[in-house]
Amino acid sequence: MAVPAHRLPVRRARPAARPLHDLGHYRPPELEPLKRIDEVRFGLGLPNTFDLG
Repeated sequence: MAVPAHRLPVRRARPAARPLHDLGHYRPPELEPLKRIDEVRFGLGLPNTFDLG
């Protein structure tokens, strides 16, 4: 008699490789001026420059 799939034992996968190091997020320097403008607009209660709503 066949065993239903939900009754089969669960096998845990063992990773063969070492975990990767977190290198952090890349922050493109060409976007920094736009981020500063957005911070100022936010502080003034204005919408984001690209907000089309």
